[in-house]
Amino acid sequence: MKSIRAKIITSYIMITIFSIIVAGGVFNTAFKSYLERISLKNLEQDLITLTNLYRADIVERLKNDPELLNTPLEILTHELRKINRFGMESAGGVVIKDLKGKLRAYAFKKDDNVMIQKYLNDMKFSNEIERFKISHQNSTYLMISRPIKSVSLKSNDSGNVARVWLVMYLSINEINSVQKSILVIFLFAFLISIVIIIPYGIYSANRISKPVVRLNRRASLFVERDFDTKIKITTGDEIEKLANTMNHIADELKSYDIAQKKFIQNASHELKTPLMSIQGYAEGIKDGVFEDENKALDIIISESQRLKKLVEDIIYLSKLETMEEIYRFEPCSINDALYEGISRVESLAYKNNIKILPLLAKDTVLRLDKDKFIQAIINILGNCLRYAHSEITVTSSKNEDCIKIVIIDDGEGFDEKELNNVFKRFYKGKQGNTGLGMSITKVIIEKLGGSITVANSDNGGATFTICMNYKN
Repeated sequence: MKSIRAKIITSYIMITIFSIIVAGGVFNTAFKSYLERISLKNLEQDLITLTNLYRADIVERLKNDPELLNTPLEILTHELRKINRFGMESAGGVVIKDLKGKLRAYAFKKDDNVMIQKYLNDMKFSNEIERFKISHQNSTYLMISRPIKSVSLKSNDSGNVARVWLVMYLSINEINSVQKSILVIFLFAFLISIVIIIPYGIYSANRISKPVVRLNRRASLFVERDFDTKIKITTGDEIEKLANTMNHIADELKSYDIAQKKFIQNASHELKTPLMSIQGYAEGIKDGVFEDENKALDIIISESQRLKKLVEDIIYLSKLETMEEIYRFEPCSINDALYEGISRVESLAYKNNIKILPLLAKDTVLRLDKDKFIQAIINILGNCLRYAHSEITVTSSKNEDCIKIVIIDDGEGFDEKELNNVFKRFYKGKQGNTGLGMSITKVIIEKLGGSITVANSDNGGATFTICMNYKN
């Protein structure tokens, strides 16, 4: 398996090389295009300058003797070399065509006559500046033409009118040479960049991979149930956040591990007590110790039922925490659920001379598991009924985020230790039963997308506050 360090180095170098190559190619193409464009522009400016300088001279000579084309050509070529801006090999000449487009005369540098003549017949010179690009013997030329004036040819075709064009051309071999020089410089810079990039890529890969390796080692300690070892990474980025998250996970796992152990210990203790009672009374009956065996049997039945209830609560709590499929979400009227929860404990309240007063806001429908929500309300009301003196109030209200349900009894309330342990498993108050009822309530409310807190009211009784979010 390829290490993350090797992957980072390889990816970094490949991306960098690719970027440099693409940037170099784009620059090379753009630079060549720029040189050609600027060369054409300068050729055009030179052509305009020479046309203005030699318009009269060339036309006057041609009017009298077209055979004198070579004379102005020498002057024109000399001037052309003087104004050449780039020092590139540019040249020019004169072309005469009649009105039918037939080539009548031309004059260029002697070496270029053969090359130029091949293209002159096909070129469509107009009354405006024209631009051409021609290739000859593996060379490319940029060519510009501009009309000077119409003249009458004095020859066998006397009286025919022809047009005189001044033509300038430039071999772009020089442009290619400049481009090649730039390419050599680019390749040299590319090699230098590679020499710099590789060590920097290794350095960057180490900075990224070393913390990841440390995180991997730390994660492997979870298998060994080592939750105390901390990892400190100060990279100032997401890896540092991941390390902090992993430390937090370790703390949570440690807390969960401790809670599980305590749960097993508490469950064993809670299960052990009724079992020992059942065993003791059963052995007493067997040995004939009890005079009233029916009473002993009643105790065995009572302890068996308590044991059964405890086991059922443990199994139910485990399912609530681990099995999402046991929840059946559907539209539920909050007020209907509260009234039903109150009706379930109303007989017990009547028996203890306790009034349950519902003070509910306008009804709201939420998506939740109605049966489990009612079970949570019953558990809270049952807890309040054990401690209330005469009254329990159930109120509801709405705000922007949630529906708030507050259940208050007029009992003595909780002491500080009890407030911190109300929702812990197997924690039983003064009149508690299995110690799982409030744990089950907390799990149900949170699984339904709400939250529950407990506090003492201003009058001293217990206050349970449930917030059921609209988005659950």
